[in-house]
Amino acid sequence: MQKYLDSRWMLAATYLAYGLLCLYMQHNLWFLAAADRPYGVGQVLGLFAAALGAVALAGCAAPAATAQLWERLPWSSPVRRAACLVMVVLAVLAPAIVAYGVIDRFANSGDEFAYIFQAKVFTSGRLWAQAPPLGDTFVPYRTWIIGDKWLSQYPPGWPLALAAALAVGIPEWLLNALLGGGSAAALLSRLWRFPNRTFAFAVVGLYLLTPFYLFNAGSYYSHMLPALLVLLLCLTCLAYQRDKKILALVAAGALLGCIGLTRYFTLILLLPALCYWLFAENRGDRVRIVVTMLAAGLPFLGFLMAYQNWVTGSLLRSTYSLITNDDTFVSFTPDHIALGAALTIDRLVELSVWGSPLLIPVYLVCLASKLKRRSIAFYDLIFPAFIVGYVLFADLGGNRYGPRYYFDAYPVMLATVLSAIPREGADSWRRYRRSLAINAVLVSAVYLLTALPFACVAFHRQVEGREEPYRLAAAQNLDNAVVIIETSSGRGLEAEDLARNDAGLRAPVLYARQGADPAELHRLFPNRSVWAYIRKDRTKPGRLERVSVAPAEGSR
Repeated sequence: MQKYLDSRWMLAATYLAYGLLCLYMQHNLWFLAAADRPYGVGQVLGLFAAALGAVALAGCAAPAATAQLWERLPWSSPVRRAACLVMVVLAVLAPAIVAYGVIDRFANSGDEFAYIFQAKVFTSGRLWAQAPPLGDTFVPYRTWIIGDKWLSQYPPGWPLALAAALAVGIPEWLLNALLGGGSAAALLSRLWRFPNRTFAFAVVGLYLLTPFYLFNAGSYYSHMLPALLVLLLCLTCLAYQRDKKILALVAAGALLGCIGLTRYFTLILLLPALCYWLFAENRGDRVRIVVTMLAAGLPFLGFLMAYQNWVTGSLLRSTYSLITNDDTFVSFTPDHIALGAALTIDRLVELSVWGSPLLIPVYLVCLASKLKRRSIAFYDLIFPAFIVGYVLFADLGGNRYGPRYYFDAYPVMLATVLSAIPREGADSWRRYRRSLAINAVLVSAVYLLTALPFACVAFHRQVEGREEPYRLAAAQNLDNAVVIIETSSGRGLEAEDLARNDAGLRAPVLYARQGADPAELHRLFPNRSVWAYIRKDRTKPGRLERVSVAPAEGSR
């Protein structure tokens, strides 16, 4: 009986059954995600139970067949070098396909448009645009007017990176995919000294298949840049521990400066890990480390403070101060912390769906294993710091591809997993444990391959719905026109997010906020026709209607 169980047929039957079960359980899961609706608890628990059952069945019933399958993979040194190159290429190519074919190179949130807007202002050689007429009529959400300045609410780091890409001819929609290639290369670096290189390739391959990676790397969000910078920071710290070269410290300080220019909170959340690295993993040269890293990072802090002074009139007043609504960032009030703790559960559930149902339990097992062996490294503290830190930020992030606030630390989370996996043939690496680990990789691969088609279809439909005002304008060949966005577009993009315009208001079609006065628009642009985008019934397509303006009103 054992002979028939421990066979390739057993593995094939297990994975076929698991794949079909995944297809059944995911048929509406990703449409809930695209509609920003909560996942059903039963759905997520079902995904976890199915994955765990498949691993247990295949790993315990067919350990020899699993080992034979794994050993058939050609893991010679030349093959590994070629695999590194292939993975880096795929890390760029796959999200580029998602950006072009699924997301349609569309800024699928107000945040993303704000980054692009600021980047294009930078490419024109200015720090801000001239404030447009009629107050905020032509100003989309996440960009604001302060005095005579029109600019994004976000720090300058990511818009500067986008501007640099545009300056050298790289399309802005491709930059995150290129950074994703860098993150794959960084995870495959030998500086980590992962004990098991075979599993390192497998886990990095899974990372590149996750919708969490593919969609964030296909978007305009700022998370790919700090995620890469955090990985490079870890590598420079490891390089310094190995060689004690001051150049590594200079690079680490500069990387911290770049992170601070991009996402303030990410820099703060790195401090526990850096303190552990400084005091627990380095002895006798702490003053040298601190002085060198501060000296390398201070120019970036100086630039940030100068930028804030130019924009807001104060060295210490960030661009977030431009926000005029009730958005709440970090708060220490009991109610806020309680809400943040509840949302942490939601974020971890999202991570299980967007990464793999096995991701969190495997990570916890690996972290516990390192704690037991007293082999915790500084980078193992980064992801826990993000979990704890974002308890103080009681917001899921609105439009998002998974728990995006965790993405900056997501690749380092995988480094913790890889550093905990023992070498082949080690005493603790017994037959069944090895089989379970291999099957956890294979189960995750099946889950991701069945998830991606649903995720791509669901979010492509979301983008199509949200692009509706612009598609209608193009379909009607509008030129020299102003469209008033009176209602939200399909699938959850609000009207105030859709009034998107270039800084000079020179586009053939301009978009005005809800409630804009047609007479004022006609007076300001007498040669432009005025239209309104209306979508009263969320279940039906919207339409463009011509708005007539009396000559007397237009001439006043």
